[in-house]
Order: sequence, then C-alpha cells, then structure tokens
Amino acid sequence: GIQAAVHTSSVTWPSIRPIFCALFFEADMLLQLTCRAAACHAARRKNRPDAPAGLDVSAPVEFEVLLLGFEREGYWQNLSWQQRWALAERLKAKGNALFKDKKYAYASNRYAHLLRLIDSTRDFEDQQQLDTADSIKAALLSNLALVAFQQQEYARSIEWCDKALHMEPGNAKVMFRKGKALSMKGDYEEAAEHLAAAAQFDASFAADVDAAKAANNQRAKAAAQKQQQQFRNFFSKS
Repeated sequence: GIQAAVHTSSVTWPSIRPIFCALFFEADMLLQLTCRAAACHAARRKNRPDAPAGLDVSAPVEFEVLLLGFEREGYWQNLSWQQRWALAERLKAKGNALFKDKKYAYASNRYAHLLRLIDSTRDFEDQQQLDTADSIKAALLSNLALVAFQQQEYARSIEWCDKALHMEPGNAKVMFRKGKALSMKGDYEEAAEHLAAAAQFDASFAADVDAAKAANNQRAKAAAQKQQQQFRNFFSKS
C-alpha cells in the first residue's frame, strides 16, 4: 500500500471517475488527476444539478482530491442490534442532511442503502426488533417518496408512497405526499381523494391539505381548458 509519507501523486485516469481513485490513497494525501472529457463530463450529459457549469466538453479536466479521512461502517449482519440501530440513525441523519442541502440524488442513495440493509435482515429475535425495523423502513419509504417528488419523478414518488402505505395505511403524511404527487402527475380526481383522506387521518394537516386541494383544482381547471382549446383547434382545421 501507499505510505502516509507520500503526499502527492499524479495520475491519468482515462475511463473511471476521479473519486474512485481516492479510495486507493490514505488520509491527508493530495491526489492530482486528469480525466478525459467523456468521463468527467458524464454528469453534464445526465443533467445532474451538482455538475459544474461552463465546462468545455471537448477539454479534459484536472482534479485535486484531498482525502481527509475514511470511515467504513461495520458489516450489518455482524453488528449487534444496538449497533445496527445506531448505524441506521446515522445513515438516516446523513440522508436528511443531504436532503436539506438539496442534494436529492445523494440523499436518495443514503435512504435506499439503509432500506436494503433493513430488507436483508433475517435474524430478528423478538417482535420489538421487528417493529423497530418496520418503523425505520416506513420512514425511509416516506423519505424516498419526498425525494422523488422533489426530483419531479412523480410516478416514482407514488410507488414509494404505496409501499409506505402498505406498511402504515393510516399514515397521513404519506397519504398527503401521494395526493400531491398524483396531482402533479395529472391524476386530479384521485389526488383530491388522497388529500381528503390525509385530513381525515390527521386534522393537523387540514391547512396544508386545503392549500394542496386549491392547487390541484387549479391544475385540473387548466388541464381541462387546454384540452378544450386543443379540440377547438382540431375542429377548426378540419
């Protein structure tokens, strides 16, 4: 391996994204990388919001990566239950912080990673452990629905909501999120039903539900007017 006394290194990495190179270096090392355009501009082609703006796609990009540290979590199945719950809280908190910073793709990855860990668990010893896992899983599904909504992936948001509601049918927050996603997707009648149900499940959602209902009605009205205009345009040409 590379010793800590080695502080700099220059590498040309033609096909793998630069961040992976840093995994082979120790903390406090400065890694200088040159990446070909096809790799370093892949984020631009995918329209990722965290991609740097104003880059010349015909030119390579040079990176300097300083690895400040690396913490590897223990293997989930080898951890005690207390350690698992502590790890779950850390991962969820990291996801929440990323969401707050509007780094939605990264937040989604954190939530989905923890969800996979929960789903892989088979060694429950009692009902309390199972209930705790289900509670964490339901919260993750709700968070994933919210992330997908913020990414304007409304159909995906609805799918996450359905999974959460399968576990907690009376969850007003998830019902509300599904109603908003349905409205954005154009399913206005179904959206109104879910929004009304959210208010019935939890009266504290009444104000938010009223605002969402008003927005849903406006979208439905605008969609109907647009459709009528399209019909008029069609028959005027025939």
